[in-house]
Order: sequence, then structure tokens, then C-alpha cells
Amino acid sequence: IDSRGFLITDDKHTKATPNKDATYKQIVAKVLPLFDEHNLIITQGFVAATQSGATTTMGIESSNLTASLLAELLNSKNILIYTDVPGIRSIDPKIYSGHAPINRLSYKEAIEASRHGVKLIYPQMIEHAQKTQKTIIYRSLLDPAHGETIIGDFANNSSKPIINIEHDSYYTEIEFSNNFELIDKSSEIIRAGKGFISGINISAGKLKLICWEKFKIGIQSLEFEKKSSAKIIFIPSDKMQESMQAASNSDVDEISADIETGKISITGKKDSVERSAIAIHKILH
Repeated sequence: IDSRGFLITDDKHTKATPNKDATYKQIVAKVLPLFDEHNLIITQGFVAATQSGATTTMGIESSNLTASLLAELLNSKNILIYTDVPGIRSIDPKIYSGHAPINRLSYKEAIEASRHGVKLIYPQMIEHAQKTQKTIIYRSLLDPAHGETIIGDFANNSSKPIINIEHDSYYTEIEFSNNFELIDKSSEIIRAGKGFISGINISAGKLKLICWEKFKIGIQSLEFEKKSSAKIIFIPSDKMQESMQAASNSDVDEISADIETGKISITGKKDSVERSAIAIHKILH
């Protein structure tokens, strides 16, 4: 069934907000009767419609938000999300084969994990699920019997430590073809690029396009360096010192720690950051 036939929003296109009362009326009239003849009903997220029938979209995260909203309105206990991995892992399996499963997270821990870069979790969906007390389960579509992660109303010390690693390119020198000084327009370039700064974390092609279309500035040459960062969260207090020592032995550029909240942040070259993260993982898991 097309979600535009029952999922009703306001008319703020690309950022539309669901109208729960109107959506519930449409679900009762159009969706629930289908269960009399079908065991499975397929629809889509992200896309909806106004009460007058105009198509709308709800923006980033809204497919997951749609699932959470439907769980609330259909009075479901669980939201089951299938991905390409068997639940959330302690570290990217592509980086370290000794990764461990994260079997469960509290709502608060899940939101914290998403804010530190864990890609499978979306804060807006978690916050909505917490308000309606819905349990979220992540499973692998390819191997659904091999592990899962449950997010629910658990104590806030439920999770094992999680390590998230990101790799970025930072432009260190930009030579413009018409003697343009970057500092003169840096704030405008930042806004045009929606957040890149300092080394300007953006592809060379997109940077050139933005500079030319917005400011008629040509770029003659670019130099950049690649840096990586790792964020380790939910570290037990009795493992902080040993984890910090492991990080410092890996020739990274910068290490910072928040002992109270159990977090360590590391930045540096890709190989050094990955070695540091793996060394910490061996201590924590």
C-alpha cells in the first residue's frame, strides 16, 4: 500500500511533520481492514501526503521515524529493522575481525551511540520509541538468526564499549587562480558547503564547483592530508587508564578522555588510529 494513502503530514515539503490524528484515522479506514485478507502488508517510509493529497517528504531519518510512528499507531510492541549486519557491533568488522556483538542498549545509550557516529541508529527514531516505550530490534537480512541488537527500557549500563572510526580528507593548502584569500570568504564557503572547515572536509570537485558557482573563484591547485578519528564510548572506569595507555602507544596525534562519562577520542593517521582502536578493543572485549 502506498504510504501517501494513509500517512498524513503538514505541507512543509522535505521537512514535513506527521499529523498523528489524521494518520490514525486513515490507518483504521485503509490499513487495518487489509489484515483480514493478508498476513503481510508492505509500505514505504519517508514519503507522505497532505490532507489535500499533495505528496510530501519528511527528510533525513524519516523512514525510521515512519516505522516508529506506525508501531505506535498500530499498538505494536516491537520495531524490527533488517540491515546488512547481525546487529550493532563493537567495532567495524572490516577493520577488526575480533568484533563483538552489542546485544542490547538502553534508549539513552542508543542516542549517545548515534551522536558518536554509529551509523545504524537514528536519534529521532530512538527518542520517539522511548516516548512510546517501543522496543527496537536490529537483525541481519542475510543472516537473521546470527545475532541481534535490542534497544529498549534497560538500565543505562547495559551496553558493552563501542568504537566508531571515521576517515576524512582535510585540505591544507588551496591556491586560487585569481589571488582570492580563503580567509576573506571562509564563513561563506563554510555555509555553502554545509559545514566543512579548516581543512575543508569535502571532495575536490564539489569544492571547486561551490567556489565557482557561489563566488566566481577558480581553484588552481589543492593539497590535502587524510586524518582519521576514533571515538570509544561506554568504557568502564576501571579500564580507562589501561585504554589510555594503549592509545598513547600507537603514535596518534591527539588523545582526549572524559573519565566521568567513559569516553576516549583519538585523532591521527589512519593506520595509527586503527591500531590504537584495535588495541583498546582487545582490552575492553
